[in-house]
Amino acid sequence: MTLDDVHKFESIMHNPAVTSSTAANGVVEALAKDAEAPSPFNSNVAMKARTSAAYTVAKAQLEQALMDLRLLLGDHEWQAFEVVQDRWREFRRALEDFALREFEGGTHATLALLMVGLSETERRTEEIKAQVAERKERQG
Repeated sequence: MTLDDVHKFESIMHNPAVTSSTAANGVVEALAKDAEAPSPFNSNVAMKARTSAAYTVAKAQLEQALMDLRLLLGDHEWQAFEVVQDRWREFRRALEDFALREFEGGTHATLALLMVGLSETERRTEEIKAQVAERKERQG
């Protein structure tokens, strides 16, 4: 990594959408542990691979939370919720696109997209889990 790469990566990590992500922070912590000497482990490609894997896990966790919510909703309510969830997916795509454009043409563009998508997916998962817990509590 060059000094310029470090500064660009640092600006990605200061993005408010990313700073709250535990998985994104995990990628950075793994990088920091091996920061003494350059290695393939901290290459841009490796960071993208680790972030992509974390994003895949976050998406699966969101789908599990959505299944839990589905079991608590009636058909009519679920149909309305599906519209909301589709709009949220559009919102996440817009956030990713915005992050991508911020680094357009740069080596960190894809990494920024992944970090923002990961963070937003984690946030949404926690939101859905809270809805599940609230509904379970109400149902007794």
